[in-house]
Amino acid sequence: MKTSSDKLIRKIQQFGAKGSFILTLPKQWCQKYEINSQDEVIIHIDKYGAGSLFVSLADTEESSRTEVVEINYNEFEKNLSRAILSRFLDGSSTIKIFHVPLKKQMEVEREVEELITNKLHRCWLERGFMIQVSRDISHPKELIQDIFESVKGMIEYCIDAVIKNDIKIAEEVIIKDNTVDKYYFYLVRTLKIILREPLTYMEYFNNEVFALFDAMNYRMIGSYLENLADVTEDLCRQIADLTLRLQVDEVNRFKIISYDLLDIFVDSFTSFMTNNEETAIISVERAESMTFNIEDWNNYNKKIYYLLNEIKECVIDICQLVSE
Repeated sequence: MKTSSDKLIRKIQQFGAKGSFILTLPKQWCQKYEINSQDEVIIHIDKYGAGSLFVSLADTEESSRTEVVEINYNEFEKNLSRAILSRFLDGSSTIKIFHVPLKKQMEVEREVEELITNKLHRCWLERGFMIQVSRDISHPKELIQDIFESVKGMIEYCIDAVIKNDIKIAEEVIIKDNTVDKYYFYLVRTLKIILREPLTYMEYFNNEVFALFDAMNYRMIGSYLENLADVTEDLCRQIADLTLRLQVDEVNRFKIISYDLLDIFVDSFTSFMTNNEETAIISVERAESMTFNIEDWNNYNKKIYYLLNEIKECVIDICQLVSE
């Protein structure tokens, strides 16, 4: 017998030359459930093409079944469906999946839905079986950081795409915008949970005080960053559509301005996360000293100006929250 984490690998044996195939049961499992020689177990044959057999205890009185069992998502992330299925076969009526990160919640809910549809099927309805997915609340600062890193990456890729006039890089930026939208959705949902269920928030964040003012700031910064991502995506769509027409001098001007603004953008966000008013003031001064006009770009390239201006406005808006 070989073991691999929670799996047991065993060789099939045959009873006689043309007899049935035999597979032994793990001794620890038999001892745990007090299974002895001549006792009966149930073999469940997978009818849905997954090539699996499941062995469970023979039916017992309802009173002896475990009504509610819990699954720690952190322990069974890679084998969640099997963990649910095994507990279902053991006779549990309700399974609670806890410690599911908010970012993973929709993914887990889809996996549970597919499991019910493809495997549990009618048994789920007949037993009145329930699967509950609880969530872990991420701190809004973590989600804001995720949004910022994604937007910063989008801008870096976008600058590269403009300079090289590279369609593939531009298409990557367009895809990355979906990630920003997802993070912003999680942020809004998290803020709603925190404000509606303050006791839950205290449990997860060590009784840290969370004010309505803080929630508004997080929501505002999230919206600033999400808008910036949309403007960045819009410019990259123009690159992908082959409608951006920059002259050499325009490319050079864009390169200098965009990298300077990106540097100021990073400093402004850092000032918010560290509540550093001095850095915020310096960032605003640097941003306001950057001068560029829409007239500097021909009609085909107005979206270049829109991106640069959006970065500048985002810097000022973020820093204003610090000074408040």
